[in-house]
Amino acid sequence: HVYPRATPSATQEVFDEWLSCQRVWLYLEPIFGSEDIMRQMPTEGRRFAAVDALWRKTMAHAVRTPSVLRMCQTEKLVEKFREANRFLEVIAAPAVMMQHHRCLRLAFVQGCFHLGLVHFRRHFAGNGT
Repeated sequence: HVYPRATPSATQEVFDEWLSCQRVWLYLEPIFGSEDIMRQMPTEGRRFAAVDALWRKTMAHAVRTPSVLRMCQTEKLVEKFREANRFLEVIAAPAVMMQHHRCLRLAFVQGCFHLGLVHFRRHFAGNGT
């Protein structure tokens, strides 16, 4: 389905929403690619999955529709991206915080491991082994 005609302002509106979605999707996709995050944040995970499905479907359609004007005439595309952007806005902050906490835990574990190695080396280097 296509709109009867595409205006420059309508085309710009689609691109603005599309690029906004792309920026956040690119950031969140690796986060929600983690099964751990999906288990810990099931509601946000379902919302991201809906956005991901729209993103992938739209990109596949864009490959099949090389005309920018025809692509931007896709029925309700701007509305779909607006809804996706609302979902992304709701899930971005909690997802980023969850990822931040995971990174802190990993850094702590790595730091403890590193300190253990330093202690191990000092201890055994001093004993001649």
